[in-house]
Amino acid sequence: AAQSVVSALKSLANNGRTIICTIHQPPSEVFLMFDKLLLFAEGRTAYLGNLGGAPKVFAELGYPCPPSYNHADFYIHTLAIRPGQENESRAVVKKFTDSYRAKEEESGILQNPEPPSELMTRTLREMSHRRGESWVTQLRLIMWRSFVSSTRDFQVVGVQLMQTIVMALLFGLVFLQIAKGQDQTRVQNISGAGLMVLVAAFFTTVYPIVQVLPAEVVVLIRDHDNKMYKPWIYFICKYTAQIPIDIVYNTIFTLI
Repeated sequence: AAQSVVSALKSLANNGRTIICTIHQPPSEVFLMFDKLLLFAEGRTAYLGNLGGAPKVFAELGYPCPPSYNHADFYIHTLAIRPGQENESRAVVKKFTDSYRAKEEESGILQNPEPPSELMTRTLREMSHRRGESWVTQLRLIMWRSFVSSTRDFQVVGVQLMQTIVMALLFGLVFLQIAKGQDQTRVQNISGAGLMVLVAAFFTTVYPIVQVLPAEVVVLIRDHDNKMYKPWIYFICKYTAQIPIDIVYNTIFTLI
């Protein structure tokens, strides 16, 4: 199962998508599916590079991986702080992290590193000036997402359909013989029935949206902070996507 999941994630990553995930004690066949390897120890980088280059680095530092041994388990065991051997373990970690830093300095990567504060400031500045998609693209994508979200939960759709049928039967029984007679009472009864039908149709349309909004407000705030779309586009799409479903429900209500 883990191999199938990692294979699917790797296929998505190869298509240009960014995948962030965690994996616990991967078996050898799953571990070998990764392209790059980053090893952290005591908050410092011990190795960063191609997956196939890690065994050579460990061997050069005096820690060759035994044959037929899971490389992932070996790396974790080598760089872990073992109880009762804290000093020895930290010495091993320092050996790997110092070696990595020395190689990076030789290659010139760390000659003039940007201070973390300046890097964070520049990143936040770039994010604050980032422009999102056009409102047409936002409208199209959010409309599609809202429609899929409204129709994919078959249990909710079934409950709303059953509710519409039951309400239509109740209204039909209450106003079953309302059309008989020619006096003023008949006119008033028809007006009252029409008003009740309009009120029922209104609340049938509003209730599903009112129930969904509190659950999606966290997603709305997160997407707005990330400048993905504007709130007015979300509300327009949410109400518009509900219109076809409401037409079906109200048609069934009217026919019954």
